[in-house]
Amino acid sequence: MKYKPEDGYSDINLARFSQPLCTIIQVAVVDLLASWNIKPAVVVGHSSGEIAAAYCSGSISRETAWSVSYYRGLAISQAFRDQPSGFSMMAVQLSADRLAPHLSPWNYSCTEKDRITIACYNSPYNVTVSGPIQGLESLGSSLERHGVLFRRLKVDVGYHSQQMNEAAELYRQYLGSNWPTRESKAGPLFVSTVTGSQVTSHELQTPEYWVSNLLNPVRFSDVMSSILSSARHYILEIGPHSTLRSPIRDVLKSLGKDIGTCYSSVLVRNHDAFDTVLDCVGKMYCSGQDIDLAIINGDLGKTKTPHMLTDLAPYPFNHTQNYWVESRLDQLFRFRKAGRHELLGTPVSDWNELEARWNNRLIMKDMEFLNDHKVNSSCSGIILRL
Repeated sequence: MKYKPEDGYSDINLARFSQPLCTIIQVAVVDLLASWNIKPAVVVGHSSGEIAAAYCSGSISRETAWSVSYYRGLAISQAFRDQPSGFSMMAVQLSADRLAPHLSPWNYSCTEKDRITIACYNSPYNVTVSGPIQGLESLGSSLERHGVLFRRLKVDVGYHSQQMNEAAELYRQYLGSNWPTRESKAGPLFVSTVTGSQVTSHELQTPEYWVSNLLNPVRFSDVMSSILSSARHYILEIGPHSTLRSPIRDVLKSLGKDIGTCYSSVLVRNHDAFDTVLDCVGKMYCSGQDIDLAIINGDLGKTKTPHMLTDLAPYPFNHTQNYWVESRLDQLFRFRKAGRHELLGTPVSDWNELEARWNNRLIMKDMEFLNDHKVNSSCSGIILRL
């Protein structure tokens, strides 16, 4: 899908733009959180999200992360430059086992190259498939007849499938053999959704890993289930939108946990990023995470010590110019000519000599003569009309 230029999103979904832009945003979010001393214990990436995850783990530099992402998008664009790929992707609310019967009719009737394959194992109840558009339409009809929820993705290629073979070769060439290596920093564990296990910094510094990241299925569900079942974690999503909220909710549900107490997304579509990031760290703080709010609040969080003013001017202040704005009613009250009278009371605040009025409150202890004004042993009310 292409947005119109006047919408301000011209070609934003094309791989050569969307891939590096997403990584740039994610790297920036990682740096922002690090500046607040918010650092993860474990990092996991979904598809191209592994690039920013590798940077967060300290395995690659930000410049390398940008390069890996840029060449990924460039290789895909170059591979399908001359003709449309004819492939796309679809998210399906089913497990892999339950989806298999719906895939069989199409896959048995087509060539191996045109088969629909599972590209992403998102959760125990959700997968993403890649395949030819005609095959996805056939699959959609089958799912619709059985009341299964599904959604076509806004992509015009089939990631994590055999359709990526040509792009993968270009990707390998662009990355080159002279890979920039760096000393590994002490950082969080990187658990790969390509291999399903922890990988070393050395592996993340090779073109082969990132080519496999493009070709192989994403095993996000298995990795998250393994991590979340072994210990208590707070999950922080740093993508451009809370795309993984639904799969993470499914994983937590399968483990008997509630997403409301252990998940936040730094960015949420159609919401101000300033609000969402502060809401995110606020939820982390309330959940018991070690968050230094003084660092996040900046100057507002610093305790200021009061100081005596010792450098005021030695001469008297100039009071010739009056800046006091006072209303007419205030002036009438402040400069009233007469005080309170025992019977009349005080002039009303909005005094008008042509229509004189007073207010009075009769207080028995101040007007002892009224104590004798009784009817049937009770003090009677007194009304003054002045």
